[in-house]
Amino acid sequence: MAKYGDVREALAQSELETARDLLRDYLDTEPESAEAWYLAAQAAVNDKQKRYFLEKAIDCDPIHVAAGLELHALTHATKDVLPLSATAPKPQIVTKAHLAPAPFLNRALAFIIDYAILIIMSFFLSILASLLTGAANNPEAAVPFIMLWMLLTTAAYIGYYGYSFTAWQGQTIGKRMMKVRVVKRNGDALGWSDAFLRCWIGYLLSMAPIGLGFWWALVDDDKRAWHDLITDTQVVRA
Repeated sequence: MAKYGDVREALAQSELETARDLLRDYLDTEPESAEAWYLAAQAAVNDKQKRYFLEKAIDCDPIHVAAGLELHALTHATKDVLPLSATAPKPQIVTKAHLAPAPFLNRALAFIIDYAILIIMSFFLSILASLLTGAANNPEAAVPFIMLWMLLTTAAYIGYYGYSFTAWQGQTIGKRMMKVRVVKRNGDALGWSDAFLRCWIGYLLSMAPIGLGFWWALVDDDKRAWHDLITDTQVVRA
């Protein structure tokens, strides 16, 4: 491995704490290494610390181009413009390891757990719909009861998956328990439109031909079911 290769690998994997631990050892033994100080700047916890590390790198090697460019950009950043970190989350470095397909059994069990939760929710919503329409004591209220119950159940279904996939980073309760998550193929998180398409339209398509769309994950090279294919998503290990 090239010198400091382990540090660069940790940085590439966004394992900043690991990179810092490695760099402490390097800087203890090689305090005059401009490259070590430059790499330390990449793992800095804030701009003040990054500036200090870049300055140390340039002190050790006045012609260290990368350190000089970064220090110049840091020094001359427009003060009236918020830094990227203040306006948006730092993009995640996506590697093949992050997109390793989840085992079929894990995702199947996660699906069963989620549907069990939805069935329980549906049961309590049926009680609520019955109370609101008076269907328990009035047979003529059967149609309003069914319509209200279906409306509440549909809203709960969409809300459960939509909130889980957006606010919980692609994990429902079942997927958290089975340590898997749903992401876009490029590693991005799902939006509400993705969640709706995947779990409302996609699941219906996968269920329609005796569940063939779900079993498709067993033969697909990337272990993707039909609802993954139509939404360009991937179930991966969490």
